[in-house]
Amino acid sequence: MADCTCEIALAEDPAVRARQLWKHTTVRRHVHAPLRDLLSDMAAGRERCMYCGDNQGTDIDHFEPIDRHPMRAFDWTNHVLACSLCNSHLKGTTYPLDGDGRPLLIDPTAEDPTPHLRLVLAAGRGATPSHSEARSPSRCSTSTAAC
Repeated sequence: MADCTCEIALAEDPAVRARQLWKHTTVRRHVHAPLRDLLSDMAAGRERCMYCGDNQGTDIDHFEPIDRHPMRAFDWTNHVLACSLCNSHLKGTTYPLDGDGRPLLIDPTAEDPTPHLRLVLAAGRGATPSHSEARSPSRCSTSTAAC
């Protein structure tokens, strides 16, 4: 992965080269599969989407999008598991920032998401909450207005 980062650094347009490399067949075979396996192993038994938590984390998402920071395209700490819906349609290249330029999404490699999560159990329903009851505030990470 370091070789790819060096190639991106030397490119005339780093964002274009990073995207080309990330989509290249050889990279898909030799980087994507092992990286997805490592991320899945780290979340053994819970291989859920980092954004919605409802779906299987089948895709590798760049937490900070390639277009925003191409030098992080192959940075280990910039990869998270995501479902295809969140990765392609909901988050995509979205990377919301606050007024000071800090990301509004919780980066699980740098911050413990636990304080942002809550579990609400309805009385008389047993130990398994319904889908809507299990929602946490962090699930609205791309649009706090929806919370």
